[in-house]
Amino acid sequence: MLKIGVIGTGAMGQNHARVCSNLIDCELAGVFDLDKAVCKQIATQVGTNPFTDFTKFLDAVDAVTIATPTVTHHKVAKQALEAGKHVMVEKPICSDATQAQDLCDFAKQLGLTLAVGHIERHNPVVTFTKQMLANGRCGKILSMSGKRVGGPVMNRIRDVGVILDLGIHEIDIGRYLTGAEVESVGAFGGSHTHAFEDYVTLAMKFSNGACSNVEINWLTPMKIRKLDLTCSNAFVELNYINQRVSVSSAQPQEYDVANLFYEPWEYNTNVIPMKKQEPLKLEIKDFLDAINQKRAPLVTGEDGLAAIKVASAAVQAYKERRIVDVV
Repeated sequence: MLKIGVIGTGAMGQNHARVCSNLIDCELAGVFDLDKAVCKQIATQVGTNPFTDFTKFLDAVDAVTIATPTVTHHKVAKQALEAGKHVMVEKPICSDATQAQDLCDFAKQLGLTLAVGHIERHNPVVTFTKQMLANGRCGKILSMSGKRVGGPVMNRIRDVGVILDLGIHEIDIGRYLTGAEVESVGAFGGSHTHAFEDYVTLAMKFSNGACSNVEINWLTPMKIRKLDLTCSNAFVELNYINQRVSVSSAQPQEYDVANLFYEPWEYNTNVIPMKKQEPLKLEIKDFLDAINQKRAPLVTGEDGLAAIKVASAAVQAYKERRIVDVV
């Protein structure tokens, strides 16, 4: 049984610790944080060992999940890899593409698993939609329109703006569902209450011709997580929170050209509720299975690298108020 450890006991790290403590296919061997009081408190809550000495912590585990501020991801992940530990690091993988490339190369060199916490890939609605697209039921994705707004931020995100915090989810999901890379990106918005951008409309053009338009912010006084797909054979609506997918199609009927106010259509809509599952639990299980089965995780380091390249281009596009090519 793998011994896993959680690095960082902030909001996300506490959830990592909770999930790991309840999994039957690993042992939560400890949590690490420089804040001794918080580290001890979280360790007590989940029934594991608190560590404030990083070397001793790494000696006690086989694999780690990293839920520290983005600016620390490269340093912390590289130290864990150097110690021979498999690593899952929260999104974004690093602060920039250079650091991300370094981690990918280093993990590959050492033969260690490097996974990135793009949690929505593990959402049942995304899994179902990916399978549905693969079997050709909906045809080809032409365009995507998303809304990822609101939610309790409580000023816990201080080192990045809304593009790297929320927008990067839609960047990764866009790449995953289309199976294509982002060629160019635009980002238009502003800063209302935060030091970084906190409301943005993100536009992306993919290499296969698909395009995406996503509204992201920390400001809407309710949490919305939705994505609509206009496909060649269907219209698909994903609700990440309710874990429900709606698939619609329509056929025009005969109509009177002198009465365009009334154009009859025959609609067919199927609402498909998923069995509700916690994406974080599925994500960590996939990480553990990847280690045990010696396979790639669902979200690889290279996926994290591709996402941070697009997100970095989006930040540049926001600052310079122009469309930026992703290189």
